[in-house]
Amino acid sequence: MRIIAYDRFKPGVTMEDVIPYLPEEVSNVWRLWKAGIVRENYARADEPGVVIIFELPSVAEAKVYTDDFPLSKAGLLDWYFIALRFRCRLRLCSAMTLTCRSLSTGPAKIPWEDPVPDAFGLSVPTRVEQLADPSRTAVIIYDMQVSIISQIKEGATVLERCVDLVAAARESGYRIFFTRHMWLPLRAAGVGQLRRAMIWQRTEDPAKLVIPFLPGSDSWQIATELNPGADEVLIDKITMSAFTGTFLDIALRDARIESFIIGGIALEVGIEPTVRNGADLNYIPIVVTDACGSMTPELKAETLHSFATTGEVISVTTAQITSLMTANQKSSF
Repeated sequence: MRIIAYDRFKPGVTMEDVIPYLPEEVSNVWRLWKAGIVRENYARADEPGVVIIFELPSVAEAKVYTDDFPLSKAGLLDWYFIALRFRCRLRLCSAMTLTCRSLSTGPAKIPWEDPVPDAFGLSVPTRVEQLADPSRTAVIIYDMQVSIISQIKEGATVLERCVDLVAAARESGYRIFFTRHMWLPLRAAGVGQLRRAMIWQRTEDPAKLVIPFLPGSDSWQIATELNPGADEVLIDKITMSAFTGTFLDIALRDARIESFIIGGIALEVGIEPTVRNGADLNYIPIVVTDACGSMTPELKAETLHSFATTGEVISVTTAQITSLMTANQKSSF
């Protein structure tokens, strides 16, 4: 695990107080670097001080070393810690950008300052900031097909938000899964599909049913603004939950993914079953509220309220989650 430690001068301390200790301080950090305990060491750009990245199992162990620093023993510094658990390599420039952005706000508490709780050998994330990491979270864009987008009033706005979400995911190295709804030929369809189609098409005669959009047609395709890439996954399904009857669960588990960020259409029709199914499979759902479309504002509000009552579903806006995603960029080995 990597521990980011950063210091702040105690009130009243000046550089004149610190300078006499600097040679011994630098020598101490050099010794720890050669021992593999300190991974990187940076001078802070926002105020006097340093940011040190330790390679240690816990904040407690990092604190043992910082307490032993000459400036700490002289009572000149306070130390703060950020615990980061990665399955892939950190882009150090991005990590320091993240840290400096956080520190630039001053002494206010920063989201990453709270360590991820450990229990029974597991790290248990409790905050969206801890999940906005491509090593543990994937992005699902649900049924953003041309003919589906056109069915709701907010379709164009939702498409814009999904474009923003996908752009941030691509920039930051997230796994991206697109779902696409399809219909079996009516003669091959079963009772469930026929009954659903009868309800949606408002007919009591199955002989009058038509397939809303034919597989392969332009209206069936994902919107060109999203245009799934060669290293992104497109899943065709005939169910409402993206997990039922598809390989999505296998793909996420094989990549050791713990959470998913989801947007698309329609919230109350397909995203809700996907979120609840995903939670039952012990994934942590993150719903991007303004990147999800509904038939009516009332249906959207009811669905989001039902998510909130569970306490298990995290709701964010596109701006909130994309800011976290781009700040937390990673690159794999």
